[in-house]
Amino acid sequence: DKVASYVSGIGSDGGTGFIPPLQGFFVQANASNGRVMMPPGTRVHKFDQLRYKKADESSLISSDTISYVRVKLENSIDSTDLVVRFNKKASFAFDPALDAYEFSKISGDLNVWSTINEINYSINGVPFPESKIEIPLGINLVKDGALILSASEIRLLDNYSVTLKDTKTNTTIDLKKGEKFNFNADAGITENRFILSIANLTTDIPEINSPE
Repeated sequence: DKVASYVSGIGSDGGTGFIPPLQGFFVQANASNGRVMMPPGTRVHKFDQLRYKKADESSLISSDTISYVRVKLENSIDSTDLVVRFNKKASFAFDPALDAYEFSKISGDLNVWSTINEINYSINGVPFPESKIEIPLGINLVKDGALILSASEIRLLDNYSVTLKDTKTNTTIDLKKGEKFNFNADAGITENRFILSIANLTTDIPEINSPE
């Protein structure tokens, strides 16, 4: 079984703000003695019902306004993904309004996550880099096999480069150009082999001298 995540307008591995029938879910608590309140208005049959019921649409955050990259890990029969999102209010610690933990590294046949300060994320909110951010990725496989790593989505990062490095082969690909890593991996957990890099293209611009 897979574990999907969702937080503040964006999900990983198919997670949304709506929980289908017969599905379990987990809530991250940030204080003791708290309660999760679910009034009748939270129940819907279809997404369109929100408009019919005149729900408060300001609470629905569109992923179209979020800067992020979605990294996809796939084999011939299955796929999974992680999200690295960018926000001015984000930090490199766990941000409850922006981050989602990687709940399980061993759920399903494929798993992929990012790691910062020894915390594993399925959705990782970080600040926009002034120069460059490097984020290690981890993968877990049930079986040996051929895999593909790529960026299935890159949104609102026009002024940034997005690359992925394979430290085992010392090669780097440009995810913005649609390049992919095709590789073989052994079953089990592999961490720190792949490094996701996001660099600010507006920094370190050389000075242009023009004649009088």
